Amino acid sequence: IGGQILNNNNGWEDEAEVINPYEEADPHYRPPPTSDEETEFAPSVVQIVDADDVPIPPVIHFGSYFHIGENSAMRDLLAGNSEVYAPGPMCCDLKSVHRGVMKLSKQMHDREIRSKNSKMMKMITGLSGEFTELKNQNRRAEELSRWEA
Repeated sequence: IGGQILNNNNGWEDEAEVINPYEEADPHYRPPPTSDEETEFAPSVVQIVDADDVPIPPVIHFGSYFHIGENSAMRDLLAGNSEVYAPGPMCCDLKSVHRGVMKLSKQMHDREIRSKNSKMMKMITGLSGEFTELKNQNRRAEELSRWEA
């Protein structure tokens, strides 16, 4: 191939350029906070209680995911809803949260529709049975009236 190969870079030997991503003054791309700055930018936590004065735990952050704490009100709300469940860990971006809420909303809607269908089927079955019984009574009454006539 000819020529001398220096450090296997074909003559190109540069120092690696160190880039500091925080050099530019971009307000949306700040460096990680120091321990003094953490309290300055941290949101205040307000204790919220339910109707029974039971404190509702705040959202617990785990990196970029959060879990909704379980409390007595949530257990009571979901007591008979075994087919409807909270989606568990969800990303913190609004699009993912919206998708999770829409999915949960659809599950609850579908469950309500199935429940209404079940009630309608029971009502139809009951009315059908009553109709059959009335039809049989009518037939017996006609037979008796023929015998008496």
